[in-house]
Amino acid sequence: MKFKIFALFAFLSVCFSGCAQNGFKNADVQEFEKITAEQSVVILDVRTPQEFADGHIKDAVNIDVKADSFKDEALRQLSDKNQTVAVYCRSGRRSVTAANILSEEGYKNIINLKGGILSWQSEGKAVEK
Repeated sequence: MKFKIFALFAFLSVCFSGCAQNGFKNADVQEFEKITAEQSVVILDVRTPQEFADGHIKDAVNIDVKADSFKDEALRQLSDKNQTVAVYCRSGRRSVTAANILSEEGYKNIINLKGGILSWQSEGKAVEK
């Protein structure tokens, strides 16, 4: 019985450690806004071009994380892997995917907007069209 419990805990710890986020930090709207006010930050919108056109955070660069060319385009446009990249999407799911990809590619300072642009707008923050 003890072995079964131990095996279960071992299995769960492996599962949860594989699900843990690595290489990026989540930020709420206030923290994200403060970070993106810095000049050396790249603001990366990973939504579709249509979503981007409907409204985006000022000075954001658009690279669709669902596009097959996302990784290549990100590597091309975000050449300094030490520069802070502040990433967001609509609700925060796609940006986590993008943050993980960027982290795997060696980017050091990735900030993910929790709740995406929906949380940004719910806090009354401006978007550009």
